[in-house]
Amino acid sequence: MKKIILAILICSVLVNIALVIVYVKEKNSTKKYEELFYINAQSASEHFYSYNQNRQDEEFTYAIADVNIMRQAMFLLDDTKDDSYIKTHFNELYGQLVLYPEKLQPYSLDLIIICELLQEDYTNQTAADKIAELLNQTNPLTQK
Repeated sequence: MKKIILAILICSVLVNIALVIVYVKEKNSTKKYEELFYINAQSASEHFYSYNQNRQDEEFTYAIADVNIMRQAMFLLDDTKDDSYIKTHFNELYGQLVLYPEKLQPYSLDLIIICELLQEDYTNQTAADKIAELLNQTNPLTQK
């Protein structure tokens, strides 16, 4: 009887250790995704700023690449749900940047502000609102 209790106790300790290891590993990967997001938000902001100063299309293209990495990292983060407001609008913004970069180039200052807000917090509601506002301004269906 003592051997059975000891075996159960050892198994439960091993299971707890495994769960702690999985938890720590998952927590560290979330931090890496956040770090990746914030680094690319800063880089995108710098590229949009450089584009605003020099009007070189390469800078705008580099910024779009950074936005893509931000978008992918955002979808890997657990604390933003797949149907969240920020993810939906950010994904749509990326699509507009890829499909119609020339339409969004005049809004490079707005894009800088959005990236700077997202550098503070990737779930920033003000950034989500600014993205929605920018999308409304540039959407051909809302323009006459």
